Amino acid sequence: MKKPIISCILFCLILLPIQGQEINTAKIDSFLNHIEKYNQGIGSVAISKGEKTVYTRRFGQNNLNKKQNGEAFKYRIGSITKLMTATLVEQLVEQGRLSLTETLDTYFPNIPNAPKISLTQLLNHSSGLGNYIQKNDSLYFWTKLPQLL
Repeated sequence: MKKPIISCILFCLILLPIQGQEINTAKIDSFLNHIEKYNQGIGSVAISKGEKTVYTRRFGQNNLNKKQNGEAFKYRIGSITKLMTATLVEQLVEQGRLSLTETLDTYFPNIPNAPKISLTQLLNHSSGLGNYIQKNDSLYFWTKLPQLL
């Protein structure tokens, strides 16, 4: 339970704008060392000031094969897309290009029950659409495990 919470906090901290502050790389390194020491996550951090990248670091290891996180490491994007999608939708709402009360049939008329599904329901996962996962995904295995036993 700690890993997702720490990862979420770290991601939120990374998104905060750093303006008018000196970048204390020692504190950042200390924080990331703590995460790495207790195997609390894996990730990459990049801090830019203007057009210049002033700090980069990869941390953690792949738990499956204990390989250090390197430049070519590919992360599973997971639930991060929910935050990105919600942010982009809210920006379109602010611009007046979308309304949260619009229904799915406005854009996808061939989807069954599209007139009954609003953008708000899609964003807060209450639309009634199924939870689809890939068969080669570890989540698929764990959801099917009780049926296999």
